[in-house]
Amino acid sequence: MNKEEEIVQYRLKVLQLAESLGNVSKACKRMGMKRTQFYKYKRRYEKYELEGLKNLPPIHKFHPKTTTPKIEKKILSISQNHPQWGCYRISNHSKTKGISVSGPTIQKILTKNDLGTQYQRALKLQEKWFTEKITLTDEQISFIEKINPCFRERHIESTIPGGLLAHYFFSLGMYNDIGNIYMQVVVDTYCNYTFTHIHTGKTLEDPTFIIDNYVLPQYKIWKLPVKTILTSDCPEFYGDHDHPYKSLLVQLNIEHIIKRYSRSQINGFVNNFYTTIMDELLQKLIREWTYDSIIPLQEKVDKWLKNYNYERPFHGYRNMGNKPIDLINRFINAR
Repeated sequence: MNKEEEIVQYRLKVLQLAESLGNVSKACKRMGMKRTQFYKYKRRYEKYELEGLKNLPPIHKFHPKTTTPKIEKKILSISQNHPQWGCYRISNHSKTKGISVSGPTIQKILTKNDLGTQYQRALKLQEKWFTEKITLTDEQISFIEKINPCFRERHIESTIPGGLLAHYFFSLGMYNDIGNIYMQVVVDTYCNYTFTHIHTGKTLEDPTFIIDNYVLPQYKIWKLPVKTILTSDCPEFYGDHDHPYKSLLVQLNIEHIIKRYSRSQINGFVNNFYTTIMDELLQKLIREWTYDSIIPLQEKVDKWLKNYNYERPFHGYRNMGNKPIDLINRFINAR
């Protein structure tokens, strides 16, 4: 008796035992078969006798309604060319090209190829642009910049750590017994490594404080120079020849690039950081604010920032899955 015959005999015995006992549950429990399986084989036996107790042949890999690889490739191409389109819009567009595929089927194809969400499609486009040097359309560029604001700065970024830092001020609001709270942000455009400083009020000396006490000491540890800093044209950064910030950068031989930003748009690297820290940390802290000092807030920001710089992989432009500190260490070790 071969294996297939043994399987048929086993299933037949379960059916016969259930009939003799008059109890399906007892028969299934004694023979180790699920009740759902029992009734399935019972129906097949009543219809096909012993043939119905055999294992059914495997379903062919390509079902008559399975989307062919050729059509799947065309759908992926449409998605890449129009990454903001959802599955139903791709389906409607495909019909004008003689391709009839339903929206849910297209969504399955996109998901299978790690393109099921706009974020995934943006990552894939950035990766192809970064590694394969593909030419992006205006539509693709606008889409990527919306998902990842850092991509807006691709023409002014740095090729070395410390080559170009972006420095910006943010207001976190006014609080009783404390006053106005501000957060300064300095981002290395080479790898997104970021420095922050929380303080009250706003003076011309505040921007020099974060450079002197946060930024320069860290680059000294890395034995890397800071070559250029990009800021807005706000009074904190820009003024006459004896302006504190300007004087500091001249003294340190750091080039100062001043860019005029509109109210609705700021540097992409800084904007990306601000959006992330607000979503993940600051909105909740500010909403539940119970402190009479900014020290607890700075401590929580410092703890969060350690994870941001040292433990979190950044996907997309520019890090491509690397942590900020990893790119810096890689550059240092390669010198």
